[in-house]
Amino acid sequence: MISMGVNLSVVLSPDYSIKRRSYPPWLRRRSPNKVLVKGRQQLLNDKLNSVRNAITCNNEEQLFIQTLLKQDVEKRVKQGKQLPSVLVVEFDAVSRLMFHRKMPKTMAFIQNKLKNSTKYTTIEFEKYHSLGKNSEDNLRPLLCASGSLGYGRLNVENKTANLRCTFDNYIFNVFKSNGYSTSLITNMCWDYIADYFGRTDAYNVDYEYVTWSCHPEYDVYGNWGDYTGPYGVKRRCINGKYVHKYQTDIIKDFVYKHAVKQLPYFSFISFIEGHEIGLNVLGLVDDDFVELLAHSVLYSFLASSPMYCRMFGKSYT
Repeated sequence: MISMGVNLSVVLSPDYSIKRRSYPPWLRRRSPNKVLVKGRQQLLNDKLNSVRNAITCNNEEQLFIQTLLKQDVEKRVKQGKQLPSVLVVEFDAVSRLMFHRKMPKTMAFIQNKLKNSTKYTTIEFEKYHSLGKNSEDNLRPLLCASGSLGYGRLNVENKTANLRCTFDNYIFNVFKSNGYSTSLITNMCWDYIADYFGRTDAYNVDYEYVTWSCHPEYDVYGNWGDYTGPYGVKRRCINGKYVHKYQTDIIKDFVYKHAVKQLPYFSFISFIEGHEIGLNVLGLVDDDFVELLAHSVLYSFLASSPMYCRMFGKSYT
């Protein structure tokens, strides 16, 4: 039942991670400044109180996420058509063959709409292997030019040391220094940056979309298992909406707001849906991911801005 004349309560940047048993401290540190959020919250409350009619529905919470472009980032980024935007999309724990099986509509879109078009070039790598048994072994060489196998200029002599990600080799800093806006978009309450790259303020991105996935309905206060949370075989939802749908909506909003202003961007995106024992949840992403690809291609075309999209899965078998 919807009632009129009830005050609408909106909370900016709720700190879901404080309720976890083991929360990522650096993730919280990089979250919006509490003083800044408090000031914005007061302005929002004042505006809401001046609204004559507000609506509430059984006190249910709605999670709304959008990109608010930062003026300092816009000034730093090189506007124009010469720099191609880059989307790097990772499907954790998903092999190439399993991607074909569980994401048939996505593969059909790539093969029929993109591969057969003269406007796009698509390449599928069939003979490749992972560098290790977990995410760190495979992500650090990609995002840091370093890793346990000796990748990186600083690790030429000792091929076994797992050197930290240097500031200059941190891929987000590389793109920033070349005129890009950067973002990290994941649907898992996990601090990728602090765990894989570095724990100082020098290691960051312009737009970080992580803490929303610490929502207690999804994260279950850090009590992950085979049937609940980010590794669960059950459908993963927040407020009756698929978690992956929040993520694709975030990406579409980010792409659109950069494309219309011709702001080049580098975004690393990670989907965790493949990280469950039956690979049944992954198939639920198919329809929305096709929509995401179509949206990204459309706004790249309308903005006359080239876009490079690299998708890959990491299988540990």
